[in-house]
Amino acid sequence: MIGAPVIILGGYSAALDIARRLVQKDIDIYIHDLAPDAIALLSRSAGPLFEHEGKLYRPAQDAKERYGFGLDINEVLQLTPKKYCERIIERIIPDSDIYDIYGIHTFSSAGGLSCVDFIQGVSLKFILKL
Repeated sequence: MIGAPVIILGGYSAALDIARRLVQKDIDIYIHDLAPDAIALLSRSAGPLFEHEGKLYRPAQDAKERYGFGLDINEVLQLTPKKYCERIIERIIPDSDIYDIYGIHTFSSAGGLSCVDFIQGVSLKFILKL
């Protein structure tokens, strides 16, 4: 929709700068006052918002134990230019004992395809053979 405002749900000025460069100059762009990234360190974005079965979701990093530890999937309950509200509906914490995966950092879904990135334990001997 040409001329519609763009709401940035991140507290980073770099995101605002990139958005301004990518879209037309006649579109209003601003960082939402209640953006999760701006109000809580543990709400840092883990990928773009996505829609599933008519609901809007926001993946967030769970860094309570360490950076890249896990993901929270948040359902966006309210998003207007003045209000933002979400709730955690799923927490994804990898099981390092079974899969040798120590963290998950990003979730992205579009066009029926979903992608994640993760941290996996790899021995130094394996890396040196490469």
